[in-house]
Amino acid sequence: MSFANQNMKYLRKLRGWTQQEFAEKLRVKRSLIGAYEEERALPNMEVLETVCDMFKLTMDDLLRRD
Repeated sequence: MSFANQNMKYLRKLRGWTQQEFAEKLRVKRSLIGAYEEERALPNMEVLETVCDMFKLTMDDLLRRD
């Protein structure tokens, strides 16, 4: 699993959000969140930037392994 995908899943679960809730916040389909978490798809830059803004992270924080 890529670090971005892994960190997005961790952050989602930390907030107690379902995949559906997270998808609504990111304005994507729930199935895409599942694809990110199962590493069948990689989030595009717009999604990554939205996640960074949402969780007050830098892109480096989201993309690197913590």
